[in-house]
Amino acid sequence: MDDVAIVGRGIIGTSWALVFARAGLGVSIWDRSGLSEAKIISDLQASATSLIGTNCAVPPEAFDRIRVHRELKNVLRGARYVQESAPEDLALKRELLHQIADAADPGTILASSTSGLRPSELADGIAARERFLVVHPLTPPHLLPLTEVVPSPFTSDEVVEHTCAFMTDVGQAPVRLLRETPGFVANRVLGAMLNEFFHLVREGVIRPQDVDTVITQGFGLRWACMGPFAAMDLNAPGGIADYLSRYGGIFEKVAKERNASSALDDALIKTLAESMRAEHSLEANPARAALRDRAIAHVRQVRTVVP
Repeated sequence: MDDVAIVGRGIIGTSWALVFARAGLGVSIWDRSGLSEAKIISDLQASATSLIGTNCAVPPEAFDRIRVHRELKNVLRGARYVQESAPEDLALKRELLHQIADAADPGTILASSTSGLRPSELADGIAARERFLVVHPLTPPHLLPLTEVVPSPFTSDEVVEHTCAFMTDVGQAPVRLLRETPGFVANRVLGAMLNEFFHLVREGVIRPQDVDTVITQGFGLRWACMGPFAAMDLNAPGGIADYLSRYGGIFEKVAKERNASSALDDALIKTLAESMRAEHSLEANPARAALRDRAIAHVRQVRTVVP
């Protein structure tokens, strides 16, 4: 893939443009604001100013690879990958995706940045729907590599594989969802956590300002270096299965308090343990814990907590 089309120049579209241009690709942006190309490029440069001197910096020559077009057909011409980033409105996105699918070159991969709309909803009735899928980033993608690649039931496996490889090539960290689900994964997890914080604040358990401290001085430090399953695996002598046998009841109690049920059972614990042991032996855990400790210390040393 040599050229990328960005359809929608909001916060997400702007950030995607930085991702692709930084990776050395030619980027075409569809913009109907009436602003000059020079002004739009200047705004893109301004949005990347704070990154100068970091390993996420966008080199000056990257902006020479960005073009702005007023006509949709012009932004799509020659593009092998399209990132639609229009507002989160199903009817609007459907209409736009129909236009994109009709005007794009044959074989072009069509991706939407939607935060929660199902790809099968978005692509219903569009041409070449086997080439359509959701590629959902966190905000902003030029700083947060995680990218959810979400196929519909009719997306071809080849398109999914090509998209995951492409995201890796441009510096993102793609996670392929095995099937579509409302909110995908990242927003479902974020929603579950935030809903619990909302409850705890409303019930007078914690002050709002202390919620942020729970993350910035606790989980955020650890999660900057390793994920929650890997962390569990290091927090009990027998690994993740041992941890959940000791503390898994906490999750059941919290779920019951919210009139829900925990998904944790013996079969799932077995699945988690087998997956972890396929990656790391228990004998390796002391060395992994030492690496975790040093990584957290480094994060604490270099980070700035933004109020």
